[in-house]
Amino acid sequence: MTSEIIIPDASTLAVDTSCIDLSEVELQEDKDFLVEKGENILRIVAKAALEVGRELVEIQKHFKTEKAHGLGLNAYYKSLGISPTQASNWACKYRAYVAYVEMFGESGATETFKSLGDRISTKLWHLPEDYKKAFFEEMNQGNIPSQSEILEVAKDPEVKLTKAQELLAKSKARKQEASDWRERGHASDDIKKYEQQIADLTAQIEEEKLKTAEEAESKKIAEAERASMEKELQKLKFDDAKVRSERVKKLSTTLTVSLPQALADVSKFFAEINDYPEEVRQHIYNSAKVLANEIADKL
Repeated sequence: MTSEIIIPDASTLAVDTSCIDLSEVELQEDKDFLVEKGENILRIVAKAALEVGRELVEIQKHFKTEKAHGLGLNAYYKSLGISPTQASNWACKYRAYVAYVEMFGESGATETFKSLGDRISTKLWHLPEDYKKAFFEEMNQGNIPSQSEILEVAKDPEVKLTKAQELLAKSKARKQEASDWRERGHASDDIKKYEQQIADLTAQIEEEKLKTAEEAESKKIAEAERASMEKELQKLKFDDAKVRSERVKKLSTTLTVSLPQALADVSKFFAEINDYPEEVRQHIYNSAKVLANEIADKL
């Protein structure tokens, strides 16, 4: 399929020239000249990234069993002035480009991918199929995702789990189709790796769900305590002068003595917080947070 994808001629590509900095040039004639040349360079760069990626994909396909033969291509890439990371990024960008063209055709595809950086194209390519296609749909509508948007999705544990499950299924199929023991061995290694990843990610997701539930419960308790406190404070408005005077006198003594001691105790608690049982830690932490918020609201 990759050999059938046609990358448009550089002269036909539409590029964004707003990035060109002309601040060091005064004459309009010179500015026009530089914009023209800069536009040509941007077109060439946009086309070159995909053309180089296409060649790298062909190399990778040729050496797809390189592990079995003990081969490596790092020295080869270096001799061409390409780092292994850059080679991977360009190849992934071209693979993503091909997948996009398969969905929406070649019209406008090069311009669309010109807007994506090499590194972020790699992140996009390595997303699970459904997430990748969803981004392609947006791109086809003219909504080019930002780097932060793709990275946010890529780091989500649920997304990582889906990708690991996809890779596990592919590894199992590869093992079943393997023609020799070396290929089966590498597939078996990958199966173990992805099974472990799935187990780790599943545990992480469950832990985060539990943490979220505990935080929600703690917030609920804190809000209930705050509401109860507000209710009690509202009752104070109806006390007569004598009752209020007695209360102020009592609290003046109590707070003068207890606040410094409470501050010292809280400081000790946070200094050794990991030594306390989890349920005690959470209760004291939440109570301290409610107190801190209450004081902050009044100051």
